[in-house]
Amino acid sequence: MDIDLKLVISKKKLIGMSWAVLLTTILVYSIATFFFTLVINFEGSDYTSNLDSIEAAAKGYFGGNTPDNPLQYLLIDAHFYFWLAILNNLFNNPTTVLQSLTIAVTFTFVFPTALIARQRNNRILLFVLLLAVFLHPRFIDLVTGNIRSACALAILFWAINLKNSKFKYLLLSIAPTFHLGTLAVLMLYFIHHFWRMMPKFFSQADIKTAAIFFIGGALCFTAKIVFPERGEGAWEGGLAYTIAIVILFFYVFFLGKYFVNNKFGFIALGLISIVFWGVILDYATMPLFFILFTFLWSCADTFSSSTSSAYLIVIGDDCIHTNKPYILYY
Repeated sequence: MDIDLKLVISKKKLIGMSWAVLLTTILVYSIATFFFTLVINFEGSDYTSNLDSIEAAAKGYFGGNTPDNPLQYLLIDAHFYFWLAILNNLFNNPTTVLQSLTIAVTFTFVFPTALIARQRNNRILLFVLLLAVFLHPRFIDLVTGNIRSACALAILFWAINLKNSKFKYLLLSIAPTFHLGTLAVLMLYFIHHFWRMMPKFFSQADIKTAAIFFIGGALCFTAKIVFPERGEGAWEGGLAYTIAIVILFFYVFFLGKYFVNNKFGFIALGLISIVFWGVILDYATMPLFFILFTFLWSCADTFSSSTSSAYLIVIGDDCIHTNKPYILYY
């Protein structure tokens, strides 16, 4: 008996996937070539220090430390520099190593986000705005300059996107060993994961959203006490940026009830809370600011499609556009 098998591909899905691949290709190529070149030629960039780190790693010095045992490789983030030395031996070119890491982390952040956007009816507008989001100077600085932070956050973001498995939890445990700054995101992820064990009263969207604000404050206060040097001991945002963040904070929390039950939305609310508390406690939390947008994008599909209200707020160099069921940030 002959069986006629036909592969049916949705035209809408095919077009959406094509747009997602195109957007990812444009962003990865432009960031890894044009913007990477700009960064390495900029005198005040982190490129020189990254080259120094690779050179030091080749001599056995990892992050300014020489570990005495395998445990220290994890406790002092030293194994990141160990892998830099391995990659340098493989490519025999420090610039190629850094550029390859930029490509990898940019792809990890952009492609899953583009897949979310391609499911929307007005995907062309969303992709144009996503180009603006991922070409934001802070994101470019993250993936081209603060490469250790970017690698740690990329591993964590990848892990959170995976279904529950041993590999997922392996990645979750690895991320903080690259950079302790990921502990904030990791803590928020597990708080959300175990939230169902809380009394039913705390499952209400408004109560849950308010609770996240105080959780963010507790995490920020703890970090300031335990890791004062990692936050440079002071809030680094200027007046305009501080006002922008305060406005963004209230705006995101105003919409919080729509996505607080989503793991990405929960983490996003926690991150903007930590950044806001950084303003209050005079603690440097700006590195968490941009990654906030990536998590907000990832919870876009949780917005109710029955609401068509549109909001547009311009704050400094950040514009926020929300058109439920999708949410955009620039």
